[in-house]
Amino acid sequence: MKLKRISLITLLLLVFIFGCQQNLETEEPISQLNTTDLYNTSVVEVTAAFGQTATIMAYEATGISVALTAAYTPSQIPTLARTQIPQPSPTSELPCNAAAPGVPMDVTIRDDTEMAPGESFTKTWRLQNAGSCKWNRLYSLVFFSGNSMSALQSAYLLGEVFPGQMVDLSVDMVAPLSPGIYQSNWMLADADGNLFGLGPNGDAPFWARIQVIQAVTPTLIPTLTLTPTPIVYRDGIVSLAHNDGLDLDTGLTSQPEGLSDLIYQLNPPYHMFIPANAAGMIMFGEQVPDYDDCKNTLVSSDPISFDSINTNIYVCYHTNMGKTGRFHIYDFDDLEDIIRIEFLTWSD
Repeated sequence: MKLKRISLITLLLLVFIFGCQQNLETEEPISQLNTTDLYNTSVVEVTAAFGQTATIMAYEATGISVALTAAYTPSQIPTLARTQIPQPSPTSELPCNAAAPGVPMDVTIRDDTEMAPGESFTKTWRLQNAGSCKWNRLYSLVFFSGNSMSALQSAYLLGEVFPGQMVDLSVDMVAPLSPGIYQSNWMLADADGNLFGLGPNGDAPFWARIQVIQAVTPTLIPTLTLTPTPIVYRDGIVSLAHNDGLDLDTGLTSQPEGLSDLIYQLNPPYHMFIPANAAGMIMFGEQVPDYDDCKNTLVSSDPISFDSINTNIYVCYHTNMGKTGRFHIYDFDDLEDIIRIEFLTWSD
């Protein structure tokens, strides 16, 4: 047994010495290995390891214990530390002043509501405080653009509105008089006068939009009133000299002691017409009077005087026979001092 162990050791020494000589004789410069070389090397090392294992098993079968060091120890592949790229988280910070539509937003007067010209109405919006600040009594509802429709330009809130709460805001308006579509845009203002409204940026106004339509007026059937047409009793153009009288019922001139309704007197530069025999007259003006004008006017016995010739001035009169009429100066002949008047007397 002892002889076999010595022979085995001797054999192993010879193999070691021979292998070292082979390495010294065949040593070549180290070259770079490619993928095929690495594969072949791996095969050789695996085969050598298998051979060593078989040799050890063979010696262990004969009772010889051999301690071998593995020629190849595979290195561990390092584990990659994978760090997840941080994702931006959505911010939950709200702006101080922001508004959102309530449910419903148009409490009264929906868009394009038909209105009569000049019709009064109250517009009410329902809004939510969508910001982080409380709306206090210094916040206000303000007119922004469009047609104000006769509304007040601004109005303070009646109470506090906390974030998340809803509030109804109202404004009194009057529809324009002309037909058409009208829109009134409104926003909110904080205590410092900063405007804000709806939308992602809080810069969109809310509005009231109406349609003014022409009111249909029912056709009224007029009540026929039979008014008798006054009949002209006498009319014409007469010439009068100083102190002549004129009967307006007949159109005849006479002396003052006759049945004249007026007497003409010339006191330059004045032309005077004096009522006579209970007749009366009154200056009417430049408008041509009709029968009713002169019938219903209050006449007087006072004289009427002209300091110049004005053919556009009319006088209403009542004759001493109770008839109604009018006259005006037609012209004046300053060479003969003759005045001509045009008169018209109606038959009552």
